[in-house]
Amino acid sequence: MAEINAVEVLSKAFPHMNEVALAPLASLTRQREFEKGVLICREGAFEETFYIIGDGEVEFTKRFTADEERQLRTGGPGIYFGEMALVQGEARAANVRALTDVTVLEIDKTAFNEAIQANPAMMLDIMRTLIERMRSNDATALEEMRKQKDQIQDAYARLQSQEQQRTEFLTTMAHELRTPLTAATGYMQLVQAGAMAGPALGMALQKISTNLDRVVSLINDLLFVQEQDLIEPSLRPVSLSALLSIVLDDAEDQARAHGCTIKVNMPSDLPSLQADPDGLVRAFGKLVDNANKFSPEGCSVTIEAVLEVRVLVVDFVDRGVGIAEEFLPRVFQRFAHTDRIGHRVFGGVGLGLAIAKHIIESHGGTIRVYSKEGEGSTFSVSLPLDGGRLQIGTLPTADSSTPPTSASSSDSWNGTGAG
Repeated sequence: MAEINAVEVLSKAFPHMNEVALAPLASLTRQREFEKGVLICREGAFEETFYIIGDGEVEFTKRFTADEERQLRTGGPGIYFGEMALVQGEARAANVRALTDVTVLEIDKTAFNEAIQANPAMMLDIMRTLIERMRSNDATALEEMRKQKDQIQDAYARLQSQEQQRTEFLTTMAHELRTPLTAATGYMQLVQAGAMAGPALGMALQKISTNLDRVVSLINDLLFVQEQDLIEPSLRPVSLSALLSIVLDDAEDQARAHGCTIKVNMPSDLPSLQADPDGLVRAFGKLVDNANKFSPEGCSVTIEAVLEVRVLVVDFVDRGVGIAEEFLPRVFQRFAHTDRIGHRVFGGVGLGLAIAKHIIESHGGTIRVYSKEGEGSTFSVSLPLDGGRLQIGTLPTADSSTPPTSASSSDSWNGTGAG
């Protein structure tokens, strides 16, 4: 065991004391070594030994719960611990473990007491340093308590927010399910009672079908959100025009019911992109539904597409009610939705935009929103041609793309209706 210079080590621990004053204290020390990983002091133990590190490094940890032991700090040569064993005989406040092979100087309480009785001046110098150290430790403890208080407050605020969201979600979900089911049940009862005949019967069956489709769509969205992290997109070459053709065919009834016109502006020679067609149809459909929903009757929704350095940029533009500035940061969050803007009331559970964002990002793309309340919104989607994956070879042209279904491709579409 290599000998260390006790006075040099003590001068690091007590820099205000000169070597002459430290010499009597050095004579009280004994040298001891601990191997890496050894627990030198145990939290809660009552001991009567003071330690000064001569060589190596230790860590100080404290157990906050039965399962959590947190590191407070680390220390090297000149750092001391166990001073309260000399002053008050209190239990160890932390665990001290050797991070490397460690050499320490030890001073026992009995020898220390004898030394200060013989040299009171040394006691004053040592106590002055210990008091400064305790003040520093108190400040560190207070800062740790402040951080823990802030963490607890943040956690409590999150819990409150989550509870509020849960309550709002359950209320909204109950309404969104009850409304179409009540309507479908009402028409079904009229049909069963024989009160509907001829064109009225056809209308009733259509209403039943529409409301049940609404329920199925909502349930499918919930299931998708539950499983979306487990779904890996299945990519193949598809043309954007074919995808939008399917989306617009699906949106035709909703658009017509609201007197909306949907226009598509895009070059005819756009290249195909690697994509999961069913996923993008779902994502684009959510964006078209959103544009219709928050636009006034007789509105015009525009879909514009351009190619920018092997990235397709697709903008969904409406001139509707727009999005309040304070709501913009939450617009893509699950279950975040606006119930009312001015005198207009809107339905929905706040899943559409969250689903669209997830699908687009799973293709290596991004989605951004630009909006001003009262002036409409633009949702801008950027999709890399390779679907976010490195593709080998040349991407096929739009003419060789495979659409998700046998829908015809078109560069523009006009429908009557809105939202």
